[in-house]
Amino acid sequence: MKHCLAYLPVLLLLFLSACAPPDAYHELSQALTAIQEGRLSDGLIHSELCLRSLPNDTNALLLNGYCQMMLSPDPNYKSAALFNLEKASRNSDTFAANLLYGWALCENKLYREAIPVLEKALEQMPPSSPQKGAILLLLSRCCVQSNLQEQGMRYSQPLRVYKPYRYWPEVYNNLGMLALKRADYQEADRCFRQALQLAPREPRLLQNLAVLHDLYLNDSRKARGYYLDFMATAKIEDNRELYLQVQKRVGQLAQRMKR
Repeated sequence: MKHCLAYLPVLLLLFLSACAPPDAYHELSQALTAIQEGRLSDGLIHSELCLRSLPNDTNALLLNGYCQMMLSPDPNYKSAALFNLEKASRNSDTFAANLLYGWALCENKLYREAIPVLEKALEQMPPSSPQKGAILLLLSRCCVQSNLQEQGMRYSQPLRVYKPYRYWPEVYNNLGMLALKRADYQEADRCFRQALQLAPREPRLLQNLAVLHDLYLNDSRKARGYYLDFMATAKIEDNRELYLQVQKRVGQLAQRMKR
């Protein structure tokens, strides 16, 4: 989901403090320029230099946290990023700070903690902001992962009409997961298949459809077909144990179909 926050440096330009000391302001401006040009490592260095002079500056904390999150998967970066972004959110309680902190919590799979922060950002969102869809998608993801049915539907359904999110398979996969959890298996099937149309070779979608037909719809033939498609598209090195479990299940379903 990192790409949903790609606009953030432009947003933060509006929050740069004009009263910062000249040296610190220069480093802050350098950090922003570096991030806009995709030089995240340079942005990280400049924002760290700014924080040496202004350890509580919201803009420096946000830029620094953004760089550290984008430079993941190093877990040390993520831990430091959450510390700085939580501090910025607590100190300023602005739209930008809450949005970025909520995004970071979601990226770190702290879904329940992210929901109230993202909901606050949604309330604070400027009327002209084009980012409502991005916030709704983050909230949808968090609610699905937290098994919050009512909130999940509230944030997931509107995404069907938001560009570009209405073309994203995650939107329909989330709706499918919500349908599955409320035992509406036919709706889950429709949503998962709609997601698969948008991403025909996505292993997670094929796995979801396989499990749905295997355990809930009792359709061994379709389940086996989706499991085989999953095996054809998944990378065994990503999760060898899961791959072998699916392989075993394919054999079991083949035996069942012979009876």
